[in-house]
Amino acid sequence: MFEHDNEADDAFEELFRKKVQEYEIDYREEDWLRLKKRLDLLLASHERKN
Repeated sequence: MFEHDNEADDAFEELFRKKVQEYEIDYREEDWLRLKKRLDLLLASHERKN
C-alpha cells in the first residue's frame, strides 16, 4: 500500500481549492439543454436494451 503524506495532501488540496475559486465558468442554458437531450437519449437507449 501507499503511504500518504497528509501534509502534502493538505497542500495539494489547498492549492486545488484556491485555483478552483479563481476559475469562473459562464452558465449557458443552451449547453445544459443540449446535454440534457443527449443524456435523455442515452437513458432511453439503455432502457431499450434492458
